[in-house]
Amino acid sequence: RQRQMCIRDRSLTTSRDKIDYSRIFYSFFLVVGITVLFMPIDLFLSPDEYELTFNLNQFLILVIICLTLLPLQTSFEEYLIRGYLLQGIGITTKSRFLAFTIPSILFGLLHFANPEIDKLGNAFIFAYIFMGFFLGLITMMDEGLELALGWHYANNLMAALFITADWSVLQTDSIYKYIGEPDITSQILPALVIFPILIYHFSVKYKWSGWKEKLFGKDYITAKNLKLLSLKEGDINKCSMSFLKDFLKSDIYIVTGSSFIKGELANFLIEKKALNIHMGLSPYYRGSSCNFWAIYDNNPEYVGATIHYLSKAVSYTHLTLPTSELV
Repeated sequence: RQRQMCIRDRSLTTSRDKIDYSRIFYSFFLVVGITVLFMPIDLFLSPDEYELTFNLNQFLILVIICLTLLPLQTSFEEYLIRGYLLQGIGITTKSRFLAFTIPSILFGLLHFANPEIDKLGNAFIFAYIFMGFFLGLITMMDEGLELALGWHYANNLMAALFITADWSVLQTDSIYKYIGEPDITSQILPALVIFPILIYHFSVKYKWSGWKEKLFGKDYITAKNLKLLSLKEGDINKCSMSFLKDFLKSDIYIVTGSSFIKGELANFLIEKKALNIHMGLSPYYRGSSCNFWAIYDNNPEYVGATIHYLSKAVSYTHLTLPTSELV
């Protein structure tokens, strides 16, 4: 029996076997708890700087928007900056340091058009850059986006629901409106205090280790454990097993984009349960450019990839994964 499988890539979100939603919720509720704890204290100490603007009908509409659309906005930023961009820079430069620093700085610069910059001056951009470094660090050290996703959504949610200001990027029907005269120190100082505390808390809770390697190391295969063999298309079947033996010393065997493999090499790879990655959903599309033809035929549901154990039967798939992996 053939079983079709579409790859659902989690690598943008986490290095773990599956997304750890408990991390997302923990980070989210931690920020909510801190806000709920300290906001009343600020209101008590500086009552003249806040105006109660609560309107139940408008607030309920705001809650619906915040619960449905706001997570899309914050998640988009996280996947763009600390998903695609961070990993792309890491793969291109082979440097964790550059993958950590460049997206963090760009995250801050992307907020340069925010009205807070006009109100507080260009120096306030460092608050956003500092936030970018904080989110980048917890992503790198935790090896996943979960903590950043929860923190970012909770931060924006609390700002949207509880306090707005005429100079804030989030102009909402919140409970309070800040009417005081802000200064850059009072706006940045809390972050300079709370971010290191959160980093320490997360590091203890999730037992982070290898700080130097995770933040400044290089993730790539070195010449010590990599052997390259350049061949023309079709020549792989002309090589003897004795010639290939040094190139076949591996724990895992993966075939992709190859021409037909025959003879002893095929038998060897089948015995080693080599995996073949086929860009296209078999048996609907076979051969080359499968995903292009699926789109051309207006069959987007057949765009994807098939993984199967290598066999002598062309495009025959029999790799079984947990039900949650099957589409």
